[in-house]
Amino acid sequence: MKFYNILAVTQAAEWTYSDQGDSWKDVCSSGARQSPINLETDGAEQKSAGAWRFKNYDEEADWQVKNNGHSIVATTNTEMHMISDTFNDDANYKFHSWHIHWGSDTEPGSEHKMDDKQFDAEAHLVHWNTKYDSFDDALKEGDGLAVLGFFIEKESENDVSADHDLDRIINEDVNNNVQSMNANIHPQDKSLMNLFVNNVDTSQFFRYEGSLTTPTCNEAVIWTVFSNPIKIRKETYDKMIKMTKDKDANTLVKNFRNVQDVGDRTITFYTSVSSASSIFGISTVFAFSLLQLL
Repeated sequence: MKFYNILAVTQAAEWTYSDQGDSWKDVCSSGARQSPINLETDGAEQKSAGAWRFKNYDEEADWQVKNNGHSIVATTNTEMHMISDTFNDDANYKFHSWHIHWGSDTEPGSEHKMDDKQFDAEAHLVHWNTKYDSFDDALKEGDGLAVLGFFIEKESENDVSADHDLDRIINEDVNNNVQSMNANIHPQDKSLMNLFVNNVDTSQFFRYEGSLTTPTCNEAVIWTVFSNPIKIRKETYDKMIKMTKDKDANTLVKNFRNVQDVGDRTITFYTSVSSASSIFGISTVFAFSLLQLL
């Protein structure tokens, strides 16, 4: 299976986070729908969200987690899909990979901001629209990709809400095992539900049309960013900001792009009808959808 490197779309030119992307060229500097952005609750269009439907998100998959010099990127051979009636034409998006952006020991590092707040880190689950023949083809289309963004916030080491697979995969599996560029490990038996979706209230989220947040900044992404952060232990965050080195063997910190102009884009804030209730940490809209797939 071919895995497209979402954090290195172009192989021809080198790029770094030395100025948080302010000097990146071409579409990165001239585009009309660049990401990330500051997501403002006031002024966002308000809508009600229907059900998400996840196929195989609860499968305990085997992963390859690789240091590509810009982040860790996780891929799997387990095929997974998501559908939501908040996408146009009931689009079916196939899971591709996930990766994380983080800050340093003195600065937060999420890519998106929410009401001017920058969180400690941000995870991206990348999917591509199956109405196109391939991931490469989807990159050329305005609705080609769908990315789920999860804010990450460090808490005290004893926080019960931080006892989950995302915390463990960083703290125990990745740790310092992918320090050098191209190093990889193979964590096993972890599902996307337990890594991400189960660990946050998913009943409220922002939606807007944007781009990749790394060169070549393709304007092909339908963004979903959940407003409630995933909690991880401070100990885990301290390991996260030291877990990889870049191509020059420097510790990789602050691997995020600065926020971009919103322009005249519409930002929608969705609230689920089940926003006030949950089942063991899973919003009922997600739980119902999972049952429908069984």
